[in-house]
Amino acid sequence: MLSLYSGLEFYQTGAQENDDNKIVLSYISIPINLRVKIGPVYAFGGVNPSFKIGEEVKFAGVDVSEVAEVNSF
Repeated sequence: MLSLYSGLEFYQTGAQENDDNKIVLSYISIPINLRVKIGPVYAFGGVNPSFKIGEEVKFAGVDVSEVAEVNSF
């Protein structure tokens, strides 16, 4: 048995030192997965491309999102 399934996910990740310093990154992810069943055994695999759709950077309480460029991979 072979099955293919996908989805659409939104998630945020970031770091916060205190209320004045923080980074929040927003992503849209599209998981594409394949599942194979051979007898009683299942095998899973796939890809999960993610696209950054937003960022919020605050330093010393000031929003510097326009000035700072957060590079991610």
